[in-house]
Amino acid sequence: MLELGSFVRQDHDDLHYMLRVLGDATTADTPVAELLERVRTRFEAHTEAETMTLGAMLEQSRPPPTLYFLVSQVIAAHLAQEAALAQLLRQQLGTTGFRDRARYLRQLVAHHGEHEAACLHPALTDHLPREIYRTLATSYTVERDRRLAFLERAIARSA
Repeated sequence: MLELGSFVRQDHDDLHYMLRVLGDATTADTPVAELLERVRTRFEAHTEAETMTLGAMLEQSRPPPTLYFLVSQVIAAHLAQEAALAQLLRQQLGTTGFRDRARYLRQLVAHHGEHEAACLHPALTDHLPREIYRTLATSYTVERDRRLAFLERAIARSA
């Protein structure tokens, strides 16, 4: 059975990889603009899906305060990453400032992923009823895929 942590970890790993490429991109061969757009859409889909899934879980299960605290940390981390992404998007592609911002965002994503893996996901399995925990992965992937499809349609219309 695939769990929420597996899907979230894959998204974090994908973002980490793309940001590493953007942070190291020094040649014209790297499709920086396309990769940056992919980071933006993947990040938005990930954060929206995770926030909606965890928010619904809190409403549905009435877990202990520990989970409320951990979910608030996830949301706070997403807000910090969103601010860093906004700064990255304002930089001129390929400049030192751009690469520095990409590296910084990559560090935020890595720290966030480590924190979730070490704290949030074990707490979810410890404190949620099994039937609610089982639904989290599906809820997350459905919402993430729905959001990605919406963003991709919006990009196609604006092109």
